[in-house]
Amino acid sequence: MIDRDHHHDDDIVNHYWDNFPDPEIHNLLIWKYREIENYFLEPDYLVYSDFLEVSRGALEGKIKMFCQQRLYLDVANYVIVSIREELKRKWIQKYTNPADFSTRNQALVKLHNADAFETFKSHVAAAIDKNDIERRFDDILNIMTNGSEQLEFGKGKWLEMTQGKKVLSQVINSDCFRVVDLEGSILQGKDKINQVAKNLLRKEIAKQPDDFRQLKTLVQDRLSS
Repeated sequence: MIDRDHHHDDDIVNHYWDNFPDPEIHNLLIWKYREIENYFLEPDYLVYSDFLEVSRGALEGKIKMFCQQRLYLDVANYVIVSIREELKRKWIQKYTNPADFSTRNQALVKLHNADAFETFKSHVAAAIDKNDIERRFDDILNIMTNGSEQLEFGKGKWLEMTQGKKVLSQVINSDCFRVVDLEGSILQGKDKINQVAKNLLRKEIAKQPDDFRQLKTLVQDRLSS
């Protein structure tokens, strides 16, 4: 299992889930949300926590607030990664015939005359064009928010696409949750997050997110075969 991050599109992600297991890709699965932490931001799941100290409405308000604060940062990073991934695709082929490279000058002439370099420069220029950057930004923003200035649950994919690891830490370490260890000490930081996550994962399968349930079914089917 790996995080989706920015650069895996729906077709690739769904292909792995639909064709699991596939020995050619070492049984790879990619989370459908950006990071595994994003699943724990779903209010329908998080309200099952035994450590929740506030109402569902207050919890949703915290999640939206923290996601709203970093919305444009996340969109900008999606733009950067989309450009980076496009430009690092294979854009030039390696040479194979030693006879064409018998001298230093002959090798340099082949390199200097390679059309792929000029083509790549034009692709870079297009990718960093101000209008293209703005188009990418607005396209991603619209996917995340569905055109809404303020984030709303059920509108857009912001909950799936935000940097879940950062937001979950803020939500769990806010006053929404209270976790006490066996000695009576109040937990914070990673220890608090881990306890909240473990508590949720121990809930019955019907309360787990769809992807968690699907993963369990895939693994069970694989073991039984």
